[in-house]
Amino acid sequence: MDYRVSKYENKTFSEVKNDKKSLSNNIDGNVLNENNKGNHYRKISNKSSPYYKDFQRIYNKKCAYCGINIEINNASLYEIDHFFCKSIYSNKHEIEHIDNLIFSCKTCNQSKKDFDIKNICSLVHPDGDSISNVFIRGTYYEILVSKEYKNENICKYFAKMKFDSKFRKLDFLLLNLFHMKNINIDARKKEAISKLYLKLLELRNSEPSLK
Repeated sequence: MDYRVSKYENKTFSEVKNDKKSLSNNIDGNVLNENNKGNHYRKISNKSSPYYKDFQRIYNKKCAYCGINIEINNASLYEIDHFFCKSIYSNKHEIEHIDNLIFSCKTCNQSKKDFDIKNICSLVHPDGDSISNVFIRGTYYEILVSKEYKNENICKYFAKMKFDSKFRKLDFLLLNLFHMKNINIDARKKEAISKLYLKLLELRNSEPSLK
């Protein structure tokens, strides 16, 4: 199972590529100058733009790197990340194209920064099929590197993304509780889950080390 997805939710990242292609065609269809087609970053990164909202929905309003959603982590703390960073790659068209853009929480985006992922890009690209095999969830909701993929480059990326930080476990617990309280269960259980969710959410937002 994808480490970014709770077993209580029914949305995954499987349609992201197709949905991004559709949004790309939509954006470029409104551009008259052929030379400006494919320059998607400026349009998508503008948070007041309908394209930003569309892009957010494509990722189910979740960070593509860690899976935290905008209900748990304030929507203002999300950014449009360049998967291949601008400081390393100079081809502006490829850098600004939607294929290189990722919906990311601020923590993941700032942690990743200018990390050069060219040697592991096919494994850790959030839109790809491999990432959910490379990273898995442990018994206590911690993110782990799968034994099959444990090597120096993957481990460096894992550490750079702070996937081993304790707040990742709390975030995934909150993600599970968020979806549990919205499923069809006994009213008393739902109330207890909702109270626990709100208490843990308050803890998360009051402790800087847990954000």
